[in-house]
Amino acid sequence: MVLCPNCGAQVEGRFCARCGTAVSQAAAASSSSGYSGNPAGAPPPGAAYPTATPASTSGGLADNIAGLLCYAPFIGLFASIIFLVIEPYKNNRFVRFHAFQSLFLIGGIFVFNIAFQIVAAIMAKILSVFALLLIPVFLLLALGEFCIFLWLMYKAYSNEKWQVPVVGPLAEKQANS
Repeated sequence: MVLCPNCGAQVEGRFCARCGTAVSQAAAASSSSGYSGNPAGAPPPGAAYPTATPASTSGGLADNIAGLLCYAPFIGLFASIIFLVIEPYKNNRFVRFHAFQSLFLIGGIFVFNIAFQIVAAIMAKILSVFALLLIPVFLLLALGEFCIFLWLMYKAYSNEKWQVPVVGPLAEKQANS
């Protein structure tokens, strides 16, 4: 009989059914060939509780997942900033490249959208026909931006450093500095 070192329940196999704690194979083998346990479920006096194997705690994301999150809709801006600040990502050139490229791309798209809306508003005031034509243009631009970010997510997940034409070289320079 093997007892869980965490909650004291009987364990049949490698993991406790009650709390999920892993039980080492050495303790399971020694206890299955040793004592048979008493009705209360406690080991006999002098017997040691089985020890749990330490869980692997890497505590981090894979590089490709961190790069993918930099481009994720709604969280990419925050993920990029966080990855540039916290360890171990702030020292990883792959993650830094994708974080900087995402930030530069988001900034560039933001500036472009504001400039386009100003020009569109002026054109719409001059001729009201342009106002109706601009709705599909806005939708196509939004779809294009979404597709760019999907493509960059795919490339980051594939462990590739695909550079966007204008902001990619800037991001590469920042990631290597």
